[in-house]
Amino acid sequence: MHVRLLCGIENSRFAKGPGKKLFLGVIGVKEGSFEIGIIGGAGGMGSWCSDILRGQGYRVHAAGRNSGMAVEEMARRCSVVIVSVPIEATLSVIDRVGPLLSGDSLLMDLTSVKEAPVRAMLSSTGAEVMGCHPLFGPRPDSVDDLSIVLCPARVDRWASWPSGIFAAAGIKIIETTPEEHDRVMAVVQGLNHLDTILLALTLGHCGIERSDLERFATPLFRSRLAALDRVMAGNHRMYAEIICSNPRVASLIEEFEKILGELRGYIEKGDGAGFAARTATARPAKVIPPVED
Repeated sequence: MHVRLLCGIENSRFAKGPGKKLFLGVIGVKEGSFEIGIIGGAGGMGSWCSDILRGQGYRVHAAGRNSGMAVEEMARRCSVVIVSVPIEATLSVIDRVGPLLSGDSLLMDLTSVKEAPVRAMLSSTGAEVMGCHPLFGPRPDSVDDLSIVLCPARVDRWASWPSGIFAAAGIKIIETTPEEHDRVMAVVQGLNHLDTILLALTLGHCGIERSDLERFATPLFRSRLAALDRVMAGNHRMYAEIICSNPRVASLIEEFEKILGELRGYIEKGDGAGFAARTATARPAKVIPPVED
């Protein structure tokens, strides 16, 4: 498992308290002397990234579907181009902008999956390539406990610039491969969100009023309801793309269904001892500690 954690340095309006700006420079390039383009820069994560960069003195341009700088001009003027569009549009945008970039520029993406976008960037451009995934939603109130994943795919002169930018904003850096990212995020996002959606859909058919659920709720179940509310009040298409675009989720669902079938067998037989024994097998794997409700 190839994962490297780099600590963030507090800086800018996104960080708490005083701090020293960290800039891990680009070889042969003066800090702040180049322009940066964000395709999808008016969207949630694109706008957040733009604020981070502008807060550190960079000139940032945004390209939208029908507004902002033209992609062709962005590729010509900007040394760094960041793709921040919905997952379903990411590959086509990469295929459009990649061939327009020079070999000494940097192409990045902010997508929630990494293998396919990084593979597309590598094949579509001669520029340097870095995959990126902020592990939080757009417009966070602070950077406390926030992390961002970086997947260096083909980098040389730009190798340390992205980590320097985000670390300077107080965000923890996790450096790994696209494959390892998608393997872990299949659980963290894919299976996790799917489980929440399954609970919401099941509650819609169980005939129990929400008020009764809240009245009888234990502390642990209240936290589950809060997570459910966040997901169901969010962008349903985004959650669908996160789950469906990571091919590793399907194998997890297969395992999930297998284990669910085993547990259902214990329930149907009223075999509490067997159910408990099967449940206990998860604990030695140190997936999660036992939790008392």
